[in-house]
Amino acid sequence: VDLGRVLAARSVISVLPWGDAAERERSMRMAAQIPQAVVPEQFELHTMASLLAGARVVVGTDTGLTHLAGALGVSVVGIYCATDPAATGLYGCARAANLGGINAAPTGDDVVAAIRGVMT
Repeated sequence: VDLGRVLAARSVISVLPWGDAAERERSMRMAAQIPQAVVPEQFELHTMASLLAGARVVVGTDTGLTHLAGALGVSVVGIYCATDPAATGLYGCARAANLGGINAAPTGDDVVAAIRGVMT
């Protein structure tokens, strides 16, 4: 939510996709706290790929969507809290950053700095 607010102050709209009912509910709660955030309808993978391909930057946890964004050449920041980016990080991507690690979540400031780094 903090990151979404920082991005909104910079005229970046947060899109909060989801895969199941629990994720949708979490996305809705987050969107209610982030100016102009969007919770889209559930997408099939090819539609999600099109959305990611048009993004200015993708920030996400260790999921297939962050890896897909990197494969599409989008600037991407991976946030790791429960997994080791050395094992499952965003590698082979032209504009990617891996932050955090097992029990070592990055700060919001770390994420904002990484976004700036991958978008230059």
